[in-house]
Amino acid sequence: METLEEAKITPDFVKLYLKKGLIYTIILVLFIITIYSIGRDIDSIGFPIKEIIGLGSLILIFLIILYYYIYSNVVIMWIEDDKLILQKGVIERQRKRIPLYKITDTLIKQDYVDRLLKSAGVYINTSGHPTYEIAISSVDFDEAEKFHEELYKKLKEYGNADINKERDD
Repeated sequence: METLEEAKITPDFVKLYLKKGLIYTIILVLFIITIYSIGRDIDSIGFPIKEIIGLGSLILIFLIILYYYIYSNVVIMWIEDDKLILQKGVIERQRKRIPLYKITDTLIKQDYVDRLLKSAGVYINTSGHPTYEIAISSVDFDEAEKFHEELYKKLKEYGNADINKERDD
């Protein structure tokens, strides 16, 4: 089982955080500002609400960033001889193997944020599934294109000559 090193993708931490985690951080900061303004009234009774909120908010922001960092480093998809493998998870690891003959559709998709960040999502569908069975977002666009091309070559080589290869820009 030889793994094609050039046919391996994983989400990019910075792009993943900017696309998905930054909004949670902004919402948290707005919430903290609101609580701080309400906290002035509570401070008058001697309860250190501002200090508790400040420390709690720093911990939550750290946890948001940590979550996206860990997630971006544990999702990996690669191609082996006759199968596509998706592995994810830290505490509970999942590994999904999909035989190449079952793949019916591949897609690289970019929304407006992806275009700004030069990233993309890679979607793979198999027979028997109405939606895309595998989806990895916030992958570097060049890496996604390279993976998409390698997968398409492998599928043609394997015999899926009628595979639908799409690119949504």
